[in-house]
Amino acid sequence: MNEIFSSVKKPARYTNSEFNSIHKAHAKVKACLCFPDLYELGASNLGLEILYHIINSIDYSSTERCYCPDIDLEEILRKENIKLFSLESKKPLKEFDFIGFTLQYELCFTNILTMLDLAGIPIKSKDRTGTQWPLIIAGGPVSFNPGPVSDLFDLFVIGDGEDVIKEILREIKAYKEKPLQKETSKNELLLALSKIQGIYIPVIHKDQRNLEIVKRTVDIKKSFYPINPIVPFIQTVHSRYNVEISRGCVHNCRFCQASSIYGPYRERTPDQIFEYVNDGIKNTGYDEISLGSLSVSSYSKIDSLIENINRYCINKKVSLSLPSLRCDNRSIKLLPCLIYPQRANLTFAIEAGSQKLRSSIAKGISDNDIYNTMRAVDKMGWKLVKLYFMIGLPGETKEDIEAIIILVKQLTKLTPRIQYNITISPFVPKAHTGFQWEKMEDIVSLNAKKDILMKNLRGNLKAHNVRMSVLEGTFARGNNKLLDVIIGAWKKGARFDHWFERFKPDAWDEAFRENGVEKDEFLNEIQDTSILPWGFIKTNKSSDYFEDEKNKSKIGILEKEIKADIIEEDIVLEKPIQKQEDSNNVENSFVYRLVFTRGFSVRYLSHLEQVELFRRVLKRAGLPLKYSKGFHPHMDISLGPAISVGYESDNEIVDIETTKQLDLRQASEFVLNNLPKGYSLSGIRQLYMRMKSVDSLVSIFEYSILGLDTLFEVQKINEILTEYEKNESVIIEYIKHEKKETADLKEKIYKIDYKSSLSIFLRKEQKNNIKPENVLLELFKLKENDFRSIRIIRKNLYTHKDNVLSVIY
Repeated sequence: MNEIFSSVKKPARYTNSEFNSIHKAHAKVKACLCFPDLYELGASNLGLEILYHIINSIDYSSTERCYCPDIDLEEILRKENIKLFSLESKKPLKEFDFIGFTLQYELCFTNILTMLDLAGIPIKSKDRTGTQWPLIIAGGPVSFNPGPVSDLFDLFVIGDGEDVIKEILREIKAYKEKPLQKETSKNELLLALSKIQGIYIPVIHKDQRNLEIVKRTVDIKKSFYPINPIVPFIQTVHSRYNVEISRGCVHNCRFCQASSIYGPYRERTPDQIFEYVNDGIKNTGYDEISLGSLSVSSYSKIDSLIENINRYCINKKVSLSLPSLRCDNRSIKLLPCLIYPQRANLTFAIEAGSQKLRSSIAKGISDNDIYNTMRAVDKMGWKLVKLYFMIGLPGETKEDIEAIIILVKQLTKLTPRIQYNITISPFVPKAHTGFQWEKMEDIVSLNAKKDILMKNLRGNLKAHNVRMSVLEGTFARGNNKLLDVIIGAWKKGARFDHWFERFKPDAWDEAFRENGVEKDEFLNEIQDTSILPWGFIKTNKSSDYFEDEKNKSKIGILEKEIKADIIEEDIVLEKPIQKQEDSNNVENSFVYRLVFTRGFSVRYLSHLEQVELFRRVLKRAGLPLKYSKGFHPHMDISLGPAISVGYESDNEIVDIETTKQLDLRQASEFVLNNLPKGYSLSGIRQLYMRMKSVDSLVSIFEYSILGLDTLFEVQKINEILTEYEKNESVIIEYIKHEKKETADLKEKIYKIDYKSSLSIFLRKEQKNNIKPENVLLELFKLKENDFRSIRIIRKNLYTHKDNVLSVIY
């Protein structure tokens, strides 16, 4: 199975055994949790992480993971007729008892079809009536209007998943323990599951009158939270330890669906949060913490919490980041704690340029709140601030668009040292909001507004693709008419539709046209307020509440009136917390060299990914590492020469500096206990003087090539090598950095011979180094598929002086 990854762009997406991943061989109920997008996006998803650990903590159940393969791997799987598999055991998806998809955004629907089709599982639930198929379950925000994909999934989980997943597992276990009488007995399981609160099963519920599916809500103070999350090998969109400090939101903006989905508002205690932070950093080795919340500054004890966590971060050389902040005094008070040990960029969601429109959408911030906040940000030294605005909001006028331009220009004039990055997004009406009945503005009008802003706010301005937003709006309030449209677009090549460079609007337009469905049916204003396709799903807010909010928006009524404060002439800020350095205290310094082996299962990591892996391993090991001084302290380590993706290695060298002398046996044990599967520590020793970097010392690389004897007889291999030795020069052409280069192998190869395996010694040069693959292609005329039988191992690094090779160790 691993051989196919050598042909894809980022093979480390599909490798196994990340640190803290779980491998459970035997379980009565087997699940696979799926994220319908690339690994880089899904690996950081907190909801899947929570469910992953809960399911694996139960003695009779286990779960693995699967992410949507990129197009290159999809093509290989189809060509070679390999069924889509899980990450941990590479088991085909259709062999699990149930497959759980998280629906985080509407434009992931085609990826779900890709994953089911690659797994050999029928797309529509009506075609999966037999017991040979796993249950296909959906959860997450998009499930709050299941209409567009209601004929795809067997059941939907509405609301928090921490408790309901245990009830689902119990029912599946009980079902599996019964003797199966007939293939249609799957209906018996669905009937049992339908009695669980928060479960919507279309085949059972869709024709019921007065149906109410009440969302699940947990007490987050008592619910499970992962302090040992999986640490990905590769860079993800959120490569940090995330701590959810609250769930829900106190502000209830009228356009915002999240406050209904995640409400009511609940907080974890400061003691819990600090415990999670401390344990999470120890167990992951991350150098950044993020506090997760829909409104961080609204946390009741945010001042003391941030101050304590900031002290921890300074002591542990960990940076602190926060999600989007509100423009208010509570956020201003947090600024001093966000400077050290690293200054993160700040993001503020302004939403609308005019006070009138912000009142209409219940965004309770005034112009003066915005000005005061940005002046405070400027005073504390930030150079980059991101601002988010929406266009196409209900009741928006030309003056409201002009107000965005005026506001940004005034901010630029008021705080000239700050660079403002502006993001513009079209408003999309969503279910379970005060604006769920509103019309979505048409493409022409939205593009015209976008063009005005792009013209007048030149420079650092980004705008979402309007056609993508309109498609999102169609699905956000759509019904089951849309599944055939989704299938049609998918068959025309639609994939990864929320990626601008992958989006295929023409495929979607054709699919709508061929299925006789008009987008306007779902984008126009909903006139009959009593009939909503998603009305049977009950959140913590009633239908009357949403209708009342809709009416309030027409006259701009806020629950709490905004105080129009005068802009302060001088904003008083607390002094930032800094670690006090003793000028008389000279830090001790001890240098150590660690040598690692890199095995078959982790050979697809890039050099940069491996560097980050070693940083996290050393941090988890708790060694007294030395950090650089200054504003952005970083770990003082040095690695050997970069290793190519796909290579194994017996000699990966890492030099570190510590502030204390190490007990080598104890240090070895700590490091070994924190290495992911596939790596091993082969040696550690102290260097009694600071040496040059390993990279600068290397003159010769030694590689061992295994598997060549599966392609050639040993006699033939030796004949090829003999012929090579006879030639005075062997000129090759190869591609490097997308440029064609030429080289003489006789000058590049120091030595080549074959015993039990092929050994190649390559000279290291300042530039234009060749790889073992170049040698194999030229001498043995290997084809692309032949490399699946080949293993390349970097055996040793050498210095070369006076015609003598010396191993670097």
